[in-house]
Amino acid sequence: MPVHLTQEQAETLRWASSAEGKFARNLIGWNSDSCANLECKKDVRRLGVTLEVAGWPATSGFCTI
Repeated sequence: MPVHLTQEQAETLRWASSAEGKFARNLIGWNSDSCANLECKKDVRRLGVTLEVAGWPATSGFCTI
């Protein structure tokens, strides 16, 4: 039975199948322990990392990998 995808779903599938998508999947897998229990948030505080988005600093609520 054929499957019909929306344009957005087809684009997402294309990206997921690309080298970049495969790398993203591996990156999450390699860092799954840190991401799953949010240990990375402790690392952000410990290292004093500041994330800047559109000129606005964020110092909590995010993880770095």
